[in-house]
Amino acid sequence: MDISTIIGGIGLILAIIAVYLGYLPIKYQKPVYTKENINIINITNYRDQNLNITYQGVPVQSLSATIITLWNAGNQRINQNDIPVNMPLEIKTRKGIRFFSIALVKQKPENGILGSFLPLDQNNPDDIRYRFSFEYLSKNEGAKIQVLHSGTSAGDVEFVGTTKDFGHFKDITNQRKKTGSWPVLILCVVVIAYIYALNYSIHDKSNPIYSFLNSWGILIVGAVCFISIYLYLNLKWPFAPEYLK
Repeated sequence: MDISTIIGGIGLILAIIAVYLGYLPIKYQKPVYTKENINIINITNYRDQNLNITYQGVPVQSLSATIITLWNAGNQRINQNDIPVNMPLEIKTRKGIRFFSIALVKQKPENGILGSFLPLDQNNPDDIRYRFSFEYLSKNEGAKIQVLHSGTSAGDVEFVGTTKDFGHFKDITNQRKKTGSWPVLILCVVVIAYIYALNYSIHDKSNPIYSFLNSWGILIVGAVCFISIYLYLNLKWPFAPEYLK
């Protein structure tokens, strides 16, 4: 058995290991969330003095429902004591936006999220926030929360929260469209270049390029396969679990 065959075999084994390690569970927390806004009423551009709309007795020019979907996209449980005491989970509105109500649309585990309204400013009862906590969030567990407010966009509602290990909950509303596909692109380029070079040199097996591609080339492609699959599976942005959609 020559050295080329040995190195080629090593490259193939590395490629198989790459696929396996890509799915090998690595313990990590990944708290993420998305925001979606539904504009129910918006009369800010109307000039009819006879048009008056109120909600809970309060005159409003606009009324929106912002849906915040949060979950643990990692495979390590997030416990309540992983949330710093001085940086609790809170939902609040931007300055000047009235916070009307909040509702837990869906959650898992059931009855796992507890919360209460707190005033941001004791002198301004309209300036409030919703502080909540949970006992734990395992993989793909979380909640869908509906916030009713006087704003016009999802940007009028803020969700703040952090964990000791991961850091702040990551807003992936827009980033989830960018699935970290660049590792796959690199893999495709390397494989296509390898096939093209191999096809070019295969007619002359005495060509040193053919010898290189048939030995070290396979090893390099296997290594690139390993790195690309691993990065893709760990960098791509997750989508919400089906029960939260």
